[in-house]
Amino acid sequence: MPQQFTTADLARFGFHPIGFWEMLRKMPIFESEFLKALDEHDSLVRQCLAGAIGFGEFCDQYDSFYWRYALDGHESDQAERGLFDRYRARVELHRVIAHEILTKVCSDADTELDSYKSAERFGPIEAVKRLRRLVTVADDVLLLSR
Repeated sequence: MPQQFTTADLARFGFHPIGFWEMLRKMPIFESEFLKALDEHDSLVRQCLAGAIGFGEFCDQYDSFYWRYALDGHESDQAERGLFDRYRARVELHRVIAHEILTKVCSDADTELDSYKSAERFGPIEAVKRLRRLVTVADDVLLLSR
């Protein structure tokens, strides 16, 4: 029979019932896992641009990748930050997707509202256009950095 832990035991190990995923997030990222996650999310971007998945499905599957993996390094130790730095160009693509596209996209209906226009929000069609421009630039940067 597996050992049972009390809430106090779990707290002592840094586990809080509502912080389970946060605890997992603080586990070190191994380079192979990190590259696999980058590859998977790069692939989602390309699938969206190819029309294989719609923008809504892209957003669902992409699942706030940059923030979920804390790719800005704010939760990372020195080794993880070094890993992020080695793959800086690839991480930068996802930073820009997060900050310049996903935080500004809204529904098509909302794009007609003055408040959204003044906030420079845009709909899914424009988001895909911006994503396409971003990937074109990122591909050029990655080719130059090889």
